[in-house]
Amino acid sequence: METWDEHVESFSPRHEASTLELFFDLFFVANLATFTQYHAITNHHNFWSYIGFFGVLWMTWFHVVCFDTRFSVDSVWERACKVVHFCTFVGFALVGYKFNLLQKSTPNWIYCLLCWTLFLSRIWLALQYLVTALFCSSRNNRYLGLTLPLVVNTFVFLLAAAVYGGLYAGFSKPRSNLAGFIAAIYVVIGFEFVSTLSISCIWRKLSFRATHIAERLGLLGLIIIGEGVIGTTKTIIRIMGKNGVYVEGVSLIFCIILILVFMWILYFDNLPKYRFGTVAQQFWMALHLPLHLAILGVVEGSQHIALARYIYYSAEKLALSTWYACVQAHLDGPALSNNLTKAITYFKLYESAQANLSLPLVFDQIHLLGNQSGICATGNTTNLNNGMAGIPVGFTKFFQRAIGAMFQAFELDIPTEGEVYALRIAARSWKVVYTYYWSAILLLLLCLTISALLADKGLRVTWLRVEAMAARAVMIMFSITVLAVGLRHESFLNKYVGSAWILPTVALQLWVVCLGDRLSKWRGKEKERERGIALSFQVLEVWN
Repeated sequence: METWDEHVESFSPRHEASTLELFFDLFFVANLATFTQYHAITNHHNFWSYIGFFGVLWMTWFHVVCFDTRFSVDSVWERACKVVHFCTFVGFALVGYKFNLLQKSTPNWIYCLLCWTLFLSRIWLALQYLVTALFCSSRNNRYLGLTLPLVVNTFVFLLAAAVYGGLYAGFSKPRSNLAGFIAAIYVVIGFEFVSTLSISCIWRKLSFRATHIAERLGLLGLIIIGEGVIGTTKTIIRIMGKNGVYVEGVSLIFCIILILVFMWILYFDNLPKYRFGTVAQQFWMALHLPLHLAILGVVEGSQHIALARYIYYSAEKLALSTWYACVQAHLDGPALSNNLTKAITYFKLYESAQANLSLPLVFDQIHLLGNQSGICATGNTTNLNNGMAGIPVGFTKFFQRAIGAMFQAFELDIPTEGEVYALRIAARSWKVVYTYYWSAILLLLLCLTISALLADKGLRVTWLRVEAMAARAVMIMFSITVLAVGLRHESFLNKYVGSAWILPTVALQLWVVCLGDRLSKWRGKEKERERGIALSFQVLEVWN
């Protein structure tokens, strides 16, 4: 058996990821990027759909990785198996295009394709485990103890494939119990996950202790952070690509970069430096599902927070231009229309295909305002309670449509017209962004704290890392407080989201945690040095 390691009595085909495995990871990140492009998290439906699709994608990737890190060797058979898994991830890409959980807009064929893709993935994994079991059983007695767990693994994926096949038939018919069928998919996914880890715990020869699973999980985390790098380049183009560089925009982008760097530091500087126990390792592996989800939430949320501030900044700039035209200059007729047109043109919304659909509605309002004689007369602009700092109420719909067009320019899910004003929909969208962003930060800090504890071999040595744990505890409590206050007090949420302080706050949080880690490591080295000096003196005393 080529992948068997005699020294540790477990499977270990190699000590680092192969190029074929890294090639497979590219299909994961391609799916993630495509899904993110079509599902901006600006409402609760997109939020849960995002989590649901990520779970399906990550679990499928995880099962393939679990097999590869223990049994995969470079052969024609394994390369053919990888082609099949590549095809399943291409199928996921099409599923992700219109994947919206429990939405009537999601066609039946999306769920059918999801079940078919999961069926193909699991039936092929079952075949791979079966081939491995047959190969083990055909060898001498040292491998006979591996046949049963490999057959159990085969049975797990065969059973899962059978359920997915049954659900495919259910989704093919008119939907009577859509929620139940969808719930069944995730129950089976959870069953696979728990079963795979349990089998490797019960039969220790199938554990991951001598594999490079830690490298694969770390590389995927790095790839997800890389998604944040790609998103940062898109964000800088969105907020500064039209009218050039400005100080606040540069500061926001710099904060996003710091957040990405600090996440990288906090994860890779706290990787375990010792060989795990079997159960602890399985727990550490499972921890990467919420950890990767949290990293994704932070990198995507950082971009949305930067865009939110830019839209608020643009709205303030538009309001200021309107105030000068109406309240200070008291323009009227064509002069007012020209001034408002110039103010809208400054934002270059016409460069966006979606915003172009909204611009006619904006210009209609400008035309109406220009035809209202005396709308900006002194009598209409002196009452500060009659509008925004003296701007007449007649401009309200102009602002609503203009800001709606700004949202459309960033391809955010805000309608241009409707009974509910765009500004109110925007406020609800930013509340969703605020909630999931701070939830992701909270989850990130919790997962990184647990990972750091595991890296220190559990609670036995945490007293050496008082600063690190204290910094994490304080920042976790701070995140909970900011999240709770924002959800409870809408005025605070609107002011905070509209300000430029969210990203600097998060960057400062992660910096404090990094600083706590550094202080703990420095103190640990000092204690080791002191113990070394004391031991040297003891040796000298004995020698004398």
